[in-house]
Amino acid sequence: MHLDHFPALLLCAGLISVAFAALSQPTATKRLSRALLYFVLFAVISVAIAWLMYPFSH
Repeated sequence: MHLDHFPALLLCAGLISVAFAALSQPTATKRLSRALLYFVLFAVISVAIAWLMYPFSH
């Protein structure tokens, strides 16, 4: 299985957000909402950091 960078980032963000939510929240509804929040934050912050680092690669 070959993943490009962005799908790999989304997969990693999904797995990490589910693990963090499962470890930190007591109920299923809180886990789901917290997992979605973690996923969005992880993906947005990662893309923002990549965008800020882009000029240094050229």
